[in-house]
Amino acid sequence: MGCGSSGDDGAVVAGVGGAGGDDASVPEASVCPSTQQLCGAECVNIGTDAYHCGGCGKKCGTGEVCVNLVCSLTCAGGAEKCGNKCVDLSYDPKNCGLCGNACKEGEVCGSGKCGVSCTVGTTNCSGVCVSLDKDPGNCGSCGKACVAGQLCSAGNCELSCQQGLTDCSGLCVNLRTDPLNCGACGTACAPGEMCSLGVCSLSCQAGLAECNDTCVNTANDNQNCGACGTKCDAGEI
Repeated sequence: MGCGSSGDDGAVVAGVGGAGGDDASVPEASVCPSTQQLCGAECVNIGTDAYHCGGCGKKCGTGEVCVNLVCSLTCAGGAEKCGNKCVDLSYDPKNCGLCGNACKEGEVCGSGKCGVSCTVGTTNCSGVCVSLDKDPGNCGSCGKACVAGQLCSAGNCELSCQQGLTDCSGLCVNLRTDPLNCGACGTACAPGEMCSLGVCSLSCQAGLAECNDTCVNTANDNQNCGACGTKCDAGEI
């Protein structure tokens, strides 16, 4: 296959094994992370990139942002608008905790803080800390994406959220413990607060333990069973 072929959207697609020519420096699609797509010479997330929303070259209008492959005026699922993108400040290494707060090379972003490793409850997938329990692009394992119309519920792609979880703009969350959706979808706790039994507070309520800025019941939490960070094996409760 030769280099330099182009599709209807004008994006140059690099060939396999090609050599020479003006397009020799254009990367192959295989170099992009599993959650991104090659558009021209750049790897982009067509789910959030306002210049390539849902596909290469599909640019959103003025004031719009890209949410789940569709141009929208508002961000959903606890995401924040940073420039022309909706991002999760808890896990985005380019906007960690605050818009524009980029982590240093080699660092990852977990719970809104830059560090050398992901915090408890999240996994490093191509340099981004994600929750394998609810991330539809990395559901159960890095790179395992749910198909359109499915949600990621407790690490499995499902048509609806499992018992105890609520669908908040395509994410299955626990309204009792999620600081971005505390008590109700979109109700975010203030910096320094935790979500305890669906209420934002400075400390966990009686019977709950603080595990990585989240209040959990270690007696029945599969991700923190008996102690913070102790996960049950598949099929165990």
